[in-house]
Amino acid sequence: MTDETNESIAPTEPIDEIHGTADHVAARDAHITDSLIGAVQAEGSASITDSACGAVVAGQGAQVENSFSQAVVAGAGIEMKNSGGGILVAGAGIDLQNSSTGILYSRKAKVENSTIAVLLTPQAELGQNVKVQMSTVQAIAFGAAFGLFAGLLGFLLRRRR
Repeated sequence: MTDETNESIAPTEPIDEIHGTADHVAARDAHITDSLIGAVQAEGSASITDSACGAVVAGQGAQVENSFSQAVVAGAGIEMKNSGGGILVAGAGIDLQNSSTGILYSRKAKVENSTIAVLLTPQAELGQNVKVQMSTVQAIAFGAAFGLFAGLLGFLLRRRR
C-alpha cells in the first residue's frame, strides 16, 4: 500500500456497545445491540444481538444472536443462534443453532435445528432437525450442469446471428 492509502485509513477505536442506526461501523471490537446497521467492520471480534445488519466483517470471530445479517465473514469462527443470514463465511468453523442461512462456507460446521440452502464444508456435524437443500457435491454438480447449459445456449444463440 502507498502512504496516501495508509493515511486515508482512520485508526479504529474499541467500541463497547452500539444502539440505534448507522450506515457503517468500524471498530477494533464491535458490540451491536438493538440496532439497524448497514455494515460492521471489526478488526477483532463482532457481537451482534437483537439487530439487523447488511454485512458483518470480523478479523477474528463473530457472534450473531436473535439477529439477521445479509453476510457474515469472519477470520476465525462464527456462532449464530436464533438468527438468519444470507451468506456465512468463516476461516475456522461455524456453529449454527436454531437459525437459517442461504450459503454456509467454512472448514467445519456444527448445525442443530437449522435450515441451510447450500452447505459448502468438508466436515459437517449435523444434529437434529437440520434441513440442507444442497451439499458440496450437489452444488458442484449443479454448477457444472448450469455452466454446460449456459455455454450451450450461448453457442446456439451466437450461431443464429
